[in-house]
Amino acid sequence: MTIDEAEKIIQDFGQVHEIASVVGLAIPEQFLPYPKEKIKEAFQYAFKLTDDDGKERLKGAYIYIPTYVPIADAVNVVRYTNYLTKEKNAHEEDASLREEWQKIMNRINKEMEDYSRELK
Repeated sequence: MTIDEAEKIIQDFGQVHEIASVVGLAIPEQFLPYPKEKIKEAFQYAFKLTDDDGKERLKGAYIYIPTYVPIADAVNVVRYTNYLTKEKNAHEEDASLREEWQKIMNRINKEMEDYSRELK
């Protein structure tokens, strides 16, 4: 990978994320302009070649890669969020839907923490 390729991938990711982030913390990975691994590789490559200020900016964007999830996970998160928004008695929620939502959100949060430690 060249620095030009890495910069293009990172810029494309940034543009998509700026728009897609309004969806929330579970964005369908189909929105990504490249596969997750290619985006990660571009960030890791650029991180090695940039100054400290650039590293902080890269790290700030890099940690959002895990928010792109399979479409089924994104749908489950939206379904549960909509359910809570519409239902007045959230304590009577569908337990399986809540459990799936919690599992997905826990995975995203853990991956975001892992990603934040990766770039050093």
